[in-house]
Amino acid sequence: MNAKTLGLGVLSTTALFAASSPARAGFPGDLVPRLVGNTILTDGLSDIDGSTATDVSVFQWTLGALAPGYTMDPGFQPLSPNNGTNLPASNLPGDSYIGFNVTTSLMYWNGTGTPAFSPVTDATQLELYLGGAHLYITGTTGATDGFVIQKLTSAGSGHRHLNAQFLGAPNPNGAYLDNLGNAYDAPTDGIYALGITVTDAASLTTDPNNYHSLTKWLVYNNNRSASALSAGAAILGLPGDATLDGHVDLSDLSIVLNHFGQSTNAWTDGNFDAQPTIDLTDLSDVLNNFGTSIPISTTASPAISTPEPASLALLLPFVWSSAFTRRHPRMRSTTH
Repeated sequence: MNAKTLGLGVLSTTALFAASSPARAGFPGDLVPRLVGNTILTDGLSDIDGSTATDVSVFQWTLGALAPGYTMDPGFQPLSPNNGTNLPASNLPGDSYIGFNVTTSLMYWNGTGTPAFSPVTDATQLELYLGGAHLYITGTTGATDGFVIQKLTSAGSGHRHLNAQFLGAPNPNGAYLDNLGNAYDAPTDGIYALGITVTDAASLTTDPNNYHSLTKWLVYNNNRSASALSAGAAILGLPGDATLDGHVDLSDLSIVLNHFGQSTNAWTDGNFDAQPTIDLTDLSDVLNNFGTSIPISTTASPAISTPEPASLALLLPFVWSSAFTRRHPRMRSTTH
């Protein structure tokens, strides 16, 4: 019995405290999707120097090299066999369609002091576009559908970059233009983050979540230091951290319990596995990592402390009572 199939029987603490993936510091390159079982993982590959990394959750870039507030990232680069790198092939179905969905609003940290992200509160927005498809993301957008990026080759490979343009308030005399030619003021300086899931579908008419990834984080630096970018990226991706402050505590537990059983894939509502419903799997992420803090660092793979099992056990009666007093979740399939 595991957390996904648990009914009204005895709570399985083995499933509840199953290991969660650690947070990953930001990789400055393309997302390289590959299918493992029914889940898409993402490796990293740099278009600049060819460097690679495996099982990456957080990707980071600095805006402004090509135009103010702009970068041609993220790139998506599923690989074919014998691809000339040390990374494996995508294993994605040939001639399928790679795409993405959004799992958070546009999040912001000013780049000074202790890293912690919260939804954008001013007029700054992010436009992601490719060809005729575009999406505007603000501090109130929430989880939303993205769009198809590319049809893959028969070998399951491809390479395409999204355009990312940050914009301030609309202004006919502004210097920042979106893809439609509308003018805006400059976006606020700082570090921005967005959660997405990578999706793959057999055709344009099928469920875009035929296969999908866990939440991946896109982190952008607008006129802040490289160390601020790295520090902001380092606190993202910790399962159970709904508040995006690098800690798993009672605030995160409260968020999961308040949304328990709801159908939403929003990370900041407590959905850490990108499944349709917030359930015991998400609750296990909070309990498994309860008391964990990511040390503020500008280096990769920050150390993560492990909470004591005894302290977690003290929470079980409260959590069990709260979760099932609020509502009993709908069961969901573990297949896609």
